[in-house]
Amino acid sequence: MKYLSQLPKFISGAIVIFTCALSPQTFSAEITTEQAKEKVDDSSHLNRYFGQEFGRIGQLIGTDNEAAEKKLTDLIRVVSEMTPENEDSKALIPRAHSAIEFYQKQIKAAKTSINEIIEKLNANPNDEESIGIYFTHKNMTLQKLIVADVEEAERQLKEAKTFVNATKEKASEDAIKSIYETGLTSLTRFDEALSRARKLENMVGQDAGPLAIEAWVNGEPMAAEDLKGKVVLLDFWAVWCGPCIATFPHLKHLQEAYGDKGLVILGLTRYYNYEWNEKAKRASRSEATVEKADEQKMLVEFAKSHGLEHRFAIQSDNSMSEYYGVTGIPHVVVLDRKGKVQLMRVGSGGQNSQDVEDKIKELL
Repeated sequence: MKYLSQLPKFISGAIVIFTCALSPQTFSAEITTEQAKEKVDDSSHLNRYFGQEFGRIGQLIGTDNEAAEKKLTDLIRVVSEMTPENEDSKALIPRAHSAIEFYQKQIKAAKTSINEIIEKLNANPNDEESIGIYFTHKNMTLQKLIVADVEEAERQLKEAKTFVNATKEKASEDAIKSIYETGLTSLTRFDEALSRARKLENMVGQDAGPLAIEAWVNGEPMAAEDLKGKVVLLDFWAVWCGPCIATFPHLKHLQEAYGDKGLVILGLTRYYNYEWNEKAKRASRSEATVEKADEQKMLVEFAKSHGLEHRFAIQSDNSMSEYYGVTGIPHVVVLDRKGKVQLMRVGSGGQNSQDVEDKIKELL
């Protein structure tokens, strides 16, 4: 039952890979493998490195399984070469091995046809390995469909629940029936996610919400009138959010490719009590109160460090986030030249990036 024991963790784990809940955490610039090896006894540094690498592997699974497998193989080699002396760092190594095993199973599931898995379970409902692969496959598929096609996600979720309930009844062992129940619980967690996705889908065609901005950073202030006739990309993000930072290369590309053709990018964020650490060249959360002016300066340095040229806007309250249904970030909204919502996407990843760019090109 080891395979299924990780299923409940998979749902939340997958979401963390692609989005951040709206609460701050520590995030720094990219950590190279060489830096991770050099600072192997810095447990905080090592933990961020593992989070960074496993996050990238998770993004590749299902879209480029060969690249995910190669990256995981490289990480296995790196972990095997690490010999920390610090006790906290030592404790991270077995956790990394557990994560490696987890992602190996995800890759295996992604490389297996769902029809092949169903055939095996129809032939043998007690096949524990196939049960695990089935639920892992379905969880990954539904996670992506919720973003890309809500109706298809609803159809597949209903179909999966029906199949699981029927197959569970065919199982001859109580322990196996319990595994099906555990997997079914993992699937029902998508009901709430689908409800949120449906609300976002219903926003398409609605008028843009009013700007509620306290301060502008990394560019001149803008008013609603300045956005008329423009295609606008609203990017809800935070300085501590890893998946948000993962979208920066694409945001840079969009700014360079379409900034002079009518596209305006606004990076919407909040005050999180972060300051700029000049020595480390990164943003860091402060235990002391950070003045708003200093946090604004931090954002300017942060933008420079990532080569971002679009404006940042610090929200004055929660009204914009509430209007656009922001519950996780990065959360992107694309507005057409008439100020109507035309696309909403939550999370990082190649498909989201492609959807956003395709819509921008269409509107321009």
